Amino acid sequence: MHVHDRHGLSFPLVESYAKNHRGTTLVLLDYHHDVGPLGGRALGSNWVGALIAEGAVDRVLWVSGRNLLLPNKNARIAWLRRKLSSFPPDEATRIESRISLIDWQELESRRLNGPVVVSLDFDLFCHDPGNPPGRFVDKIAAWAAGQRPGLLTLALSAAYETDADSAWRRLGRFIDDYGKAGGAKAAWFLEAGVRKTSAEGEEEQRAWRRWDAYRDSFGRRDESFFPGAAIWIAPPMEIRKRLLALSARPGDAAAADILSGWRDADLAELEGSFPQARTDAILASAAASLEGYWRGDPMPPPATGHEDAGLALRIQNDGGDRGCLAICRGVSDPDSAAVYCARGAARDPRYPPVLAAERNSLDLELSVFGPWRAMKGPYDFRPGLDSLLLLRGSEITLLQASVAAERGYGRRDFLARLASKARLGTEGWKTPGLRFLRSATLWSRRPLASIEASPGYQKYEKK
Repeated sequence: MHVHDRHGLSFPLVESYAKNHRGTTLVLLDYHHDVGPLGGRALGSNWVGALIAEGAVDRVLWVSGRNLLLPNKNARIAWLRRKLSSFPPDEATRIESRISLIDWQELESRRLNGPVVVSLDFDLFCHDPGNPPGRFVDKIAAWAAGQRPGLLTLALSAAYETDADSAWRRLGRFIDDYGKAGGAKAAWFLEAGVRKTSAEGEEEQRAWRRWDAYRDSFGRRDESFFPGAAIWIAPPMEIRKRLLALSARPGDAAAADILSGWRDADLAELEGSFPQARTDAILASAAASLEGYWRGDPMPPPATGHEDAGLALRIQNDGGDRGCLAICRGVSDPDSAAVYCARGAARDPRYPPVLAAERNSLDLELSVFGPWRAMKGPYDFRPGLDSLLLLRGSEITLLQASVAAERGYGRRDFLARLASKARLGTEGWKTPGLRFLRSATLWSRRPLASIEASPGYQKYEKK
């Protein structure tokens, strides 16, 4: 069982299995046919066509919906043929001859012989969820567990989702259903894919613009959608618990970092101390502080102590940085620290002062740091999960974990940005004598307008 977001990540898995099992049938549960023009690499739009073109799979049973009436079925076939028109005629005919379009009801009644691979794209539930929507998920999970395929891949396909919470709940439901139906003994893997990525097409590009436009729905902690591997950095805790309980293994290097972060004791302790309601409350106090700054209210100093915990408050305007202030450790009262950091970030000397007129386009991002741990070397951290401190003599430079997620940074890119921030140049992290510390980090970003509309904000304003 392999779980990933982009469906193209199924290609090498199915290819490898099919080459070792002659006569493999691919059952494709997917609204799309994924037989687009081949451009030299497997994408979500063409990976099935690539498998057929190279002769890896013997046939494809394409299940494009629950019930396909004849007009709808004919329209889907016409759609497939339009895509195949970019292939040489003989190859187009050969590829089409290997694909049978059926609906869910017909698949349920079929007896499948020989080696079978099942690949489910969750966009199927976006286009044809059924009534009630969860029942279709239940049926597919039970059917797949009963088939006992040699390989099963799940593609979240976040680009087609209109609601992050619903997408994660569907995935959790499938995992539960599959286990209850007898699939719990499968070997589970997570593929995260590449960190820095580009949209595979206009549909995905529109999705990314939608995620940005509705940041309070797609950017909140435990529901966040980001392009590339970052989508797996902080899925809902229940998803992480399910996959860890199944001893999920990494299918690639980025997934190894992510699963390591999910198992991290420091991060688990942070999540216990700072559930989402708590980080929302801290953001509310920061938002109230920012309004107080614009009114000219006095700024009280933060309460400090000997605690390991620290935090940073970052202000952005339409994705561009407008200010940041961090207290890396010694925070005994996170609310008073957030109040202080919000005021400081609003007048960060690296940027023009943040103005009240910008209010409707501002985001507030809170990062909560755990203990700072010594690193074995500059690569000893997990991008998107760990914040870093670079120490050069008495000078300290911080770079928060969230920057790696939003910009698709791997280790070298993150270190280059950290060194540049320390005015050492992009290769400055290689300078002898530097020290690095890392901290497991919780972070959450929300639009200021949505924070101020919350009941928690009203409570802090009354204070």
